[in-house]
Formats: sequence, C-alpha cells, structure tokens
Amino acid sequence: MLFAFAVLIITLATHEAYGSGMESLFEDINKEYNTPVYYWKGIQKWDDDLAAKAMVEAVKPHYRLLWNVGDYFTIRNDKLVTKRYVGPLAEKVRLVLLNPFKKYADKLRQLPEGTAYGCNGFFDTETMPNDDFLYVACVYKTPY
Repeated sequence: MLFAFAVLIITLATHEAYGSGMESLFEDINKEYNTPVYYWKGIQKWDDDLAAKAMVEAVKPHYRLLWNVGDYFTIRNDKLVTKRYVGPLAEKVRLVLLNPFKKYADKLRQLPEGTAYGCNGFFDTETMPNDDFLYVACVYKTPY
C-alpha cells in the first residue's frame, strides 16, 4: 500500500491532475448513465474521499487498491490523445469514459439508494512527445 501511495505522489508531481475542477462534468456523465430519479431524490451523491480514491484507481491496473470487490465498484479507462487535438479537457474525459460507461450502464442503473461516488484522474503530458495519456476512474461505494 505504501508503494501505491508513493506512485500516486510521484504521479501527481509529474502530471496534471484534474478531479476537483471537473466535479460537475463527472456528475453530468453519471446522470447520463443512471436513473434520473436518483438525482432528483439525492439517492446518489458525490463524495470527495471517493474522488481521492479514484485518483489512485486511475493508475495502471497493477497498482490498483480497490478492485471491484465488496461494496466498491470501479469504472476505469485510459486513452492516448494526440497533442494536435486541442479540444477542451471535458470533451477528452467524456471520450475516455464513453465505452466503460456504456459497458457498465446496466450495473450503474442497479446501484442501490445511498450509493456515493467520486471520479478523478490525471493527464500525462510528458511521457510521449506527440501524444498525451488521459487516465480516468470513477469509484462507487454502496451503503451496505
């Protein structure tokens, strides 16, 4: 576990994190793939602690801590984005999450009342000279 936190700290020091300013984007994406009544009644809610865990989950799979066990459910993806594509970060995040959210749409709709979630990730602009890597994860915690 110490190793995973060290990797996270190193990652944050060398890459651009984007979770906190993107909360409304992640909420909008979750609304698209969930039952609208969940948001009217506040059945699912954003959790800053889960957003922090999602940052850890956004790294490559062999560093993950939560997996999809117990009362946690994680959606994760990464994508290579050419530096020539100058669209907004929000659009890039949507593209990265499109397939995983479609794949798990049924499971997302079945999450029980009281489920909390948080999403986060980072944008690696240094590893490749002509491309950037975008890593994103959303972590859901059921109430039981």
